[in-house]
Amino acid sequence: MLARFKHVQSSASATWTIKHNLGKKPINDVVLNVNGAQTVINPTSVIHTDDNTLVITFSSAQTGEANLI
Repeated sequence: MLARFKHVQSSASATWTIKHNLGKKPINDVVLNVNGAQTVINPTSVIHTDDNTLVITFSSAQTGEANLI
């Protein structure tokens, strides 16, 4: 079974810092909820600061979810 972590960004920010404690650099999928519809977007950059933390940067402030696998 794959380890998963769901991060919810409820306040709009162009930079999301996610402490996931998965012990590895996960593959990420960023899903935004816009007007009730889900949209998958590509971040400007994803930086793994260590095996348990990553920083996702967008070109503008966003809210939504990051589902890490």
